[in-house]
Amino acid sequence: LRLGLDDFREINERYGVEYGDKVLKDTAECISGCLKGEQQLYRVVSDEFIIVDYLATGIDEAKSVYHSIRHAIDRYVESIQYEVMFTVSGGILDLSTLEEKTYKNIMRYSEYALNKSKKNGKNQYYVFNYEDYNQFLMIKQLTQSLKKSVADNFKCYELYYQPLVDVVTGNVCGAEALLRYKSEDGNILPPSIFIPIFEETGLVVPVGKWIINEAIKKCKEIQAVIPEFHVNINVSYIQVIKSNLVKDVTTAIEKYNINPSSIIIEMTESGLLESNKRYMKIWSALKERGVGLALDDFGTGYSNFHYLYNLKPDCIKVDRGLMKNALANQYENMLLKHMIDMAHSVGVKMCIEGIETQEELDKILEMGCDYIQGYYFSKPLPFNEIEEYLKKKRK
Repeated sequence: LRLGLDDFREINERYGVEYGDKVLKDTAECISGCLKGEQQLYRVVSDEFIIVDYLATGIDEAKSVYHSIRHAIDRYVESIQYEVMFTVSGGILDLSTLEEKTYKNIMRYSEYALNKSKKNGKNQYYVFNYEDYNQFLMIKQLTQSLKKSVADNFKCYELYYQPLVDVVTGNVCGAEALLRYKSEDGNILPPSIFIPIFEETGLVVPVGKWIINEAIKKCKEIQAVIPEFHVNINVSYIQVIKSNLVKDVTTAIEKYNINPSSIIIEMTESGLLESNKRYMKIWSALKERGVGLALDDFGTGYSNFHYLYNLKPDCIKVDRGLMKNALANQYENMLLKHMIDMAHSVGVKMCIEGIETQEELDKILEMGCDYIQGYYFSKPLPFNEIEEYLKKKRK
């Protein structure tokens, strides 16, 4: 059982190292008081301890010991009148399941288990298993590949484009640019796997800048065939916080000599809540430069309609989940209709995503939306295929 105090660094920073050492000593006594028989306590490093059960009484005993220690530490914090407050996380490793019981493996696996418990929310335990660990190694390897591809001029990255259809004319008026990553073995990875890695590692900044440049470049090429064509570019809230988004967009617009209104920046509604004032400033700057703004996944989870007033987006997008609910449920159907009417009353366009069947299309068209997107028209396509698709549609 590997133990680590949660947020212990804050104690050292606030009260000093000497006080921190006293807390560690008191904590070690709390832990020792919960042990029995052949359970031995060792200090590993800093605020981490390891308990080895030489009687090998099993995982249930390890869980029981962890809970005893957690309660003992709670009582200790209470006894010092909450002068400092901290909790303890634990990583449990069953030595009988290890293929090679080497010191290196024990330390590596127990460290992973402890880190996993902290990542899961702290003040809890996690029992090591190979399936999670192998997934962790896979993500680690993928992270290195993602970084390598960025350094290699974005070699494995590619943008796909999903058409947006104007309800009034029935024509394709634009497309949403969607990132894909093709690994060296030729497999295309879904965004749900690599986007969290981008945001956690900061890779979203260089990749996001590349997406902006690539999408605007391709939009300019398509406008030779469809002059009114526009491209929607998704932006992560991490990208907004860590990069100069306004500069990246305006630089690309100037580089490719494209009308700013051809560019629509999409941001999810949930991301807006992370840093409201910053978003207001950035969105205002983009609008001043003539760039279009769209709120993606509108109404899913937050339904903050005041964003329509504060941000004044050009378009709001409703995802397939909300659309399906509206078609299956009369109450939600009415809500979506009112949402569309309200958007129109303040001059905002409405796009419904995820249309896959003729029946869905017919019902959605009755609601009076402005744009449609979904597999019914086309799945996301690589650039060469979207070009052919658009040429055929134009004919």
